[in-house]
Amino acid sequence: MARAGCRALFLGIESLAPGVRVGKHHAKDPGEIARAVDLLHEHGIFVHGNFIIGLPGETEDTVGQTLDGIARIGFDSVGGGPFYLTPGSTFDRIPHRFGIRILDPDWRVRQHINFYDPEHEYFATATLTQPRMKALAGEFRRQVEDARLACWNLSDYALLCWLSAGGTATALTSLWQAPDDQLTPAGQQVTGILKEKTDAAVPDDAASFVSVTRELARAAGTGQAGSEHPRGLPRSTGTGPGRPGARAHRRHRGHARGDGDLGVLQGRGAVPGRPRPGRDRPGQPGRIVHRLGGPAGTARR
Repeated sequence: MARAGCRALFLGIESLAPGVRVGKHHAKDPGEIARAVDLLHEHGIFVHGNFIIGLPGETEDTVGQTLDGIARIGFDSVGGGPFYLTPGSTFDRIPHRFGIRILDPDWRVRQHINFYDPEHEYFATATLTQPRMKALAGEFRRQVEDARLACWNLSDYALLCWLSAGGTATALTSLWQAPDDQLTPAGQQVTGILKEKTDAAVPDDAASFVSVTRELARAAGTGQAGSEHPRGLPRSTGTGPGRPGARAHRRHRGHARGDGDLGVLQGRGAVPGRPRPGRDRPGQPGRIVHRLGGPAGTARR
């Protein structure tokens, strides 16, 4: 794939917890996914992992297990949302087999309500109601972002736009995670559009946006633009493809941990090349605390 020009891959993982149904099968094996992600990284391919929160068998504990797995695997980007029952799916054809209860008999012709009315409940699983699924999905995102497990929803579209302007994945992941108040006006404009924010400042013509993006990408490559940091972009606090700091126990053949090319954030280094958002937090290296409404748990890498 890399030789053919593949630069980013979207993986529909859905869950990393045993017992959660992702269709006809249970959740995928985290070890196999980790090996696949390592192989893709070795060939310079950016990896996005997508997850669905609330599938049959999901509980607060299984969401925590998925977060643990994400921390160990080291995706470049993570995204997802709550489970929705859709017409024609395996879950729709045999809902009883998965413990799904239909609350609205007309749900198949009311998709405009199912997806856009936050108060409307049309199904439930044996373990979760729809409101709880949505709450857990929001908490899942917060945990990913707060623990800096990965960029949140850095799409392949955004990455390819940035690469086509001469940028690097390293610089874009740093921009993506930087708080808006730390970005320059150019950084705010480019990331706002790439993130598809509704309040993004859209330029009058496409050519001017391309020009701004190219200049930002060029400057980011030299550590001179994008944020108010004295050396340019804030540095990602994690490790890059291979992520030895994340999975040294697996003896991955990656880059050695060391200083990157984008500055320092919270006193931790980054791997040269394409650092991943970090998982170490000051004073709490390697710990992710789950507070999903049940007992707090701790994941260790």
